[in-house]
Amino acid sequence: MNIIYACDETYIPILYVSIKTLIKNNADALINIYIVGDHVTAESKKLINSLCTSLNNIIWMPFMNIEEEIGSKVKLDRGSYAQFARIFIGRMLPKNIKKILYLDCDTMIKASIIQLWETDLKQYSFAACLDAFSPLYSKNLGLNKDADLINSGVLLINMDRWRSQDYERKAIKILRTRKGKIQQADQGLLDILCQNDLLILNPMFNCINGYFEFSYPEWLKYRRPNKNYRLVYTQSVIETASKTPIIIHFTSSFLGNRPWIDESQHPFKTEWLDELGSYKRFLRTSSKSIFLKNLFYFLPRSISIIIFGILQAYIRPIFSKLGDS
Repeated sequence: MNIIYACDETYIPILYVSIKTLIKNNADALINIYIVGDHVTAESKKLINSLCTSLNNIIWMPFMNIEEEIGSKVKLDRGSYAQFARIFIGRMLPKNIKKILYLDCDTMIKASIIQLWETDLKQYSFAACLDAFSPLYSKNLGLNKDADLINSGVLLINMDRWRSQDYERKAIKILRTRKGKIQQADQGLLDILCQNDLLILNPMFNCINGYFEFSYPEWLKYRRPNKNYRLVYTQSVIETASKTPIIIHFTSSFLGNRPWIDESQHPFKTEWLDELGSYKRFLRTSSKSIFLKNLFYFLPRSISIIIFGILQAYIRPIFSKLGDS
């Protein structure tokens, strides 16, 4: 298997857990792990390299400056510039690689990913899980209201088609046209690229925090996703995925349920910290006690779901659009 991550120095402990659990739960697999490092220290690289077994190979690659490539500043939604490394995988990776699995650092692998890796991508460039966004997000990206919007934290890419479809050039052209301003940054860019060229994965391969924080009816009221999301990701599909996840993705939200946040209530927080083990000293824990979170828990839950649903589905994309204009 060929896996690629992108990481800056801040996320090294988080990357450590992801790679550790990847190797542990795929102990019999030959795995090449490529890491695009953005100002990562030698000490941090040594920590990550210590995870290697005889079946693994970790290859560090230099970060490419996205702003130099497009000739303008790039608007970040969340995370760091390292996430844009996905755009340049065609030139960074060896030409003999036919398929690559991109994983965000904030993932924890709970079981073998062989089934995911062996997904048939012959007629598609991308395989990913859908994310729940309202039609306004699609509109901001210039897509139809029922477009498939993805969570790009787990992304299987057919490198032959990536190159033949010239996706790197297309991505750079979009960024230049929009002067580096695009909703949700690199994920929004991938949303545009993957239309009509996407194989939708089961959410057990990218089980995001929202699936643990909300019941399915609450999730729909909060996120107000488009029709296609509701048809593909039914209540039984989401509930089964959250009970037996293969890849847990600790996505950010106002509730602060990432394991390295002090007040996190994520059901897999203890397990994640156990995997980090003695390397907790590298972790920069933080507090997420913010106004929105406090307000959410102060109000009756049913009222909070309605209010925060309006903020998420309507107000946020409107402000995002204004920021891009």
